[in-house]
Amino acid sequence: PYIFTPPADVADQLQFAVYAKDAQGMTSESKTLTILLRKVRFVAGEVWGYSEPAGIPAWSALRNGWNLLSIPFAVSAAEISRIFGSGAVLWVWDTENKRYAIADALDAGQGFWIYFDDLSAISPAAQILNNGRTAPPALLQGWNLRGTDWQETELPAGWMLSPSRNWEKTGSFLPGKAYWFFIQ
Repeated sequence: PYIFTPPADVADQLQFAVYAKDAQGMTSESKTLTILLRKVRFVAGEVWGYSEPAGIPAWSALRNGWNLLSIPFAVSAAEISRIFGSGAVLWVWDTENKRYAIADALDAGQGFWIYFDDLSAISPAAQILNNGRTAPPALLQGWNLRGTDWQETELPAGWMLSPSRNWEKTGSFLPGKAYWFFIQ
């Protein structure tokens, strides 16, 4: 077997051109082999629309006050602090116990509420998430708060909080947003 250890600074994926060579030296057609890595690069500025028109920082999908969000990858407590700032408190829905809880980490695609009184604490820059590419948990019976994950798992129709702050049923899911799902 061929064993390869990727360099420590590599994230997201590796691509190799591979081919087979037989004992007579004949080679097969070359194919691209893509290996998805657990370590991923997450850019909040791309997901939630960061820009600096006329030199003024702005977020198109975030606002001061409560925001209902998700991250497509698993995120540790230290990574949450790097993305949202050291004082960030994320509230997740605990489906089993039917109550909100403060998150010390997030599963891939897990939805959460976060309150911003200053959007400048959010880092628009790339962050490396060491165990980001993990399998998302299964939806449980009852209400679930989820967004899209890195696998783009097919989700049932859900309820979203619209820009006008009304709840609307949807079957179309935007990365970085969270939705309520009720599973019988």
